[in-house]
Amino acid sequence: MSGGKDDGTASSGSGVIGNQWLALVGKVGADIAGPLTDALEQVHTLAAGGRIDEAKVRKLRSDIEQARQVGMAAQQLTRFASRRIRVSHERLQLDEMVIDVVLHRSREAEAKGLVMPAADQIEAKAVEVLADASLLFCLLNTMFDWVLRHACGQLRFSVDIKTWPANARLRCGFEAAIPDAAGGNRAVAAFDSLTWRLLEQIANTMDLVLQHTSEGSMVELILEFPRTANHSLEGVSSIDLSDSSMAGPNSMPLVGSHILILASRRTVRMQIRNAIHHMGLLIDLVSSVEEAADFCQEALPHAIVFEGILEGERMAQLRSELWAEVPNMAFIEITEEGDAFEMSDSRTGNVACVGREALETSLPSVLLFELSRGL
Repeated sequence: MSGGKDDGTASSGSGVIGNQWLALVGKVGADIAGPLTDALEQVHTLAAGGRIDEAKVRKLRSDIEQARQVGMAAQQLTRFASRRIRVSHERLQLDEMVIDVVLHRSREAEAKGLVMPAADQIEAKAVEVLADASLLFCLLNTMFDWVLRHACGQLRFSVDIKTWPANARLRCGFEAAIPDAAGGNRAVAAFDSLTWRLLEQIANTMDLVLQHTSEGSMVELILEFPRTANHSLEGVSSIDLSDSSMAGPNSMPLVGSHILILASRRTVRMQIRNAIHHMGLLIDLVSSVEEAADFCQEALPHAIVFEGILEGERMAQLRSELWAEVPNMAFIEITEEGDAFEMSDSRTGNVACVGREALETSLPSVLLFELSRGL
């Protein structure tokens, strides 16, 4: 068994420095080129035969998604490493946020053949930490990205408090994927992946302790929170604490959140995408409510931005189904005319609205607000 701090690969304190950037740049290229080469091969097969079966379509989608995630991870890593992030601290219920993320990403995990625990099966002690809400959200989802990429079988999560020092602790255990074709163990390779480096950098930004242990194919990731609210309020000034879940202008609120754009017209899909492309979001596009429902069978987005002309019984049914599973999922309707906007509340049926003429000026702020409400 080996701890992450012993080999220097899993300590959050080091961050990404010096020659590590050269290695990372090379790794980004290799990690993107690999899946895109496979995807191109599938395209050539389609062009030659004119047909492609369902299994190859899934493989093509997986390859493209993998390349996209590498690109997003590289972009986020650069932003975090810039050290221009203004971090605010507020009391956050760590156990609740972990359960919310597990719940939100269960479909995605199960679509990959992983066994997810139900909310009441997670050993989660009620514990508050002092942290930036948007950064903690990003940290937990990046952890999930890494786990989904390298795990097989059953996932285990727990939240507790160490005996000494009395720090909150999040643990995730799993069995690593089968050895690769070269005979190496992915349990080892997982800690040299770009997503792991991003996880290190976020933890470093938040002053957390990130460790891992591995024994054979079994892996455990451990995140430790030195600022645990039940013992670390002394010495924390009022300037360090914030009542707002919104981070400062130099931070990256909700980078990596997953947005599904639903619009029947391509011009509207592109207009919505262009209005939020600078926010560091994962964006997918579909053209019908049925396509949106099919998409959500495998992965749940954090928000759905939809064209108002698609509102109807089927759209209302989809909202009800998704809210039953994830009550805080955000929905934003794009109305055909006007430049007004409304945040979601009971009066609007818990759906935010933005006029099409106000997409560029208002949609980013509305989206940020709606996503932040779930933290």
